[in-house]
Amino acid sequence: MSKLAGWISILFDSSVLSLFVFPAIGWRAAGWAGVAWAFVALLILTGIPLAYILIGIRSGWVSDMELSKREQRPRFILVSFSSDLLGLLILWLGGAPHQIWVLALIYASLGVDNVHNFELLEDQPAHGRRERFLGPADSHIWAGCLVDAPKPASGCLGAPAAA
Repeated sequence: MSKLAGWISILFDSSVLSLFVFPAIGWRAAGWAGVAWAFVALLILTGIPLAYILIGIRSGWVSDMELSKREQRPRFILVSFSSDLLGLLILWLGGAPHQIWVLALIYASLGVDNVHNFELLEDQPAHGRRERFLGPADSHIWAGCLVDAPKPASGCLGAPAAA
């Protein structure tokens, strides 16, 4: 039963689900160009942290994919947060479709939200850092950003609308 639970956890991890969600949103937003931007986002947002873990396991400074040793998590969080910021910056400056930028922002904010509740890090493996469902109010706000706003600096995020 624990192997089944492990596979379910892996299959429904947001990093795995994002492999389908990002390209679908990209296609809807801007066709093949949107799909390309989706893969750029995934490469940075998910690829860099995954590379950190895989290289760390191979080099011996990371114990396993779950980062089950608590003392290994702060560096991973720094790498993950840095890759989130880098991804958002590249998407914004590169002119990615707004929907991809907002989706990347949602993806990044889920990680920040769980890090904000730092006590979660003591009882939960690092892969669970993005496994939080948005509440109804949050998802309504983010959905409005995906649909209504033309640019990342628009009013949907509380910033003044871009000229």
